[in-house]
Amino acid sequence: MKKIILILLLIISNNLISDDYEVGINENLNKIVNGNFKFFDSDSNVVYLKDIVDKPTIISLVYYNCPGICTPLLEGFADVLSKTDLKLGKDFQALSISFDHNEKPTLAKRWQNTYHEAVGKDFPNDGWKFLTTDSITIKKLTKELGFYFKKEGAKDYLHAGALIVLSPKRKITRYHFGTDFLPFNIKMSVVEANREFSSPTINKLLDLCFKYEPSGKKYVLNLTRIIGTVMLLTVGIFATFLIVKDRSNKKGEAS
Repeated sequence: MKKIILILLLIISNNLISDDYEVGINENLNKIVNGNFKFFDSDSNVVYLKDIVDKPTIISLVYYNCPGICTPLLEGFADVLSKTDLKLGKDFQALSISFDHNEKPTLAKRWQNTYHEAVGKDFPNDGWKFLTTDSITIKKLTKELGFYFKKEGAKDYLHAGALIVLSPKRKITRYHFGTDFLPFNIKMSVVEANREFSSPTINKLLDLCFKYEPSGKKYVLNLTRIIGTVMLLTVGIFATFLIVKDRSNKKGEAS
């Protein structure tokens, strides 16, 4: 019976995990991101991650021609930046990086101007940088950050939405999922990153239970994963009950 339970647990958990690695986000907490990744800023200057990250840094992986979640994500980020009492460019910084290698600095410049205005606060222009890069760098960077996406049609991509926090030493310390962010959560993640402290995401349930539906440009309930999770928990509880009962019976026989 125990062997059957273990096999069921393995099958269910593998089915849940495999979905993450096609499209989704896998938290690579405490991983040090390669500093040699090269980008182009919105003025077409070559910049390296190791030269950019010298303070807590919040990364958003987007593509600028996205018809779906990227705009709500950056709008939500701009909104929370306008409400935090931390100083962007001094206490922390932000990087928006396009994972579409076809997008160029001129497009990044337009997006940068748009969202700088949306924040509505005075801050240095380099406080929130919009970057582009080549396909090889994108592939390596997204893998290190645990960000998985795939092409959908000629121009679009299936992908999740999140903010990824790096420490001054480029260590991944926090993930913020979704498109709406609380000022307190952002502030705490910046404070923790500055201390090189990492913590798992509390609201990971959103990523677990919901998937992004590109046709409707919204999150829809992912019933397959919810059912799988319930099954996994049920089998786990049942297995624990059998093991405890078996041990109790053995103790009873011994006495």
